[in-house]
Amino acid sequence: MIKSRNKKITWSINDNGCWICTSHSSKGRYLTYYVNGKSMMMHRYMYEKYKGKIPDGILACHTCDNTSCINPDHLFLGTQADNMADMVKKGRQSTGRINNRGQGNGSHKLTEKQVCSIKYDYPCSTRTEIAKIFNISISMVSHIMLNKNWKHI
Repeated sequence: MIKSRNKKITWSINDNGCWICTSHSSKGRYLTYYVNGKSMMMHRYMYEKYKGKIPDGILACHTCDNTSCINPDHLFLGTQADNMADMVKKGRQSTGRINNRGQGNGSHKLTEKQVCSIKYDYPCSTRTEIAKIFNISISMVSHIMLNKNWKHI
């Protein structure tokens, strides 16, 4: 196998043929691998190890849509536009429908009524004061007031 900081890369193979790394863990979506003291995504490392150098500005995209997969046969090279087109083709993009916005989004912290209140009921209050009232970050208040979040309200 391959070594990373004296630790071998090991994996198990699932029913889809994905190589799921068992030797390393990740705090984010992608595993990190260190080469010459610099970190790179492990799936990119595995692609380069088995298939060759990835040109600058090019992504190693997953055909299997499994970010934990490090199988070089499940990777293809492409631009960000290619990766987004692949996502759309597979129907994995956000639909952009109204029910995915605001309260329709599962991670919302505010109601539409609260957002309206932030936008229209506190014209003289500071963003810090508003953030404390609604128990949200100052940047969230800014994004609401600048119409970057909750645009549909």
